[in-house]
Amino acid sequence: NVEKLGLGGMFLTEFFSSHLSDVFRKCQRLKELELFPINNIDTVVEVLCKGLKYSDCKLEVLWINGEYLKILCGHSLSFGRQIARIVKISQNLQKLYLLGNCFSDYETKLLCEE
Repeated sequence: NVEKLGLGGMFLTEFFSSHLSDVFRKCQRLKELELFPINNIDTVVEVLCKGLKYSDCKLEVLWINGEYLKILCGHSLSFGRQIARIVKISQNLQKLYLLGNCFSDYETKLLCEE
């Protein structure tokens, strides 16, 4: 019956991630997700993309906050590409909140193209 879920810290271990993607599929009432991760950047994107692909996923609002955005900006893969990938895959996402100071013109352009 959970409609809003917030996760923070060093929670995205491989074990936890496999269960989180199941939440997207099984918890059809989940409408809003707030992520405050500080580790496993690629895993975060993979879990989000896998979960958002499920036709049963009803997630409408996604918040990605703080340290995660700072790490993404310094990561080898483009922050804009990773976020654009999430937006492109999502079927029901209506609002995306990105809290951080990581937007270049290039990143903004990538998001707008999706």
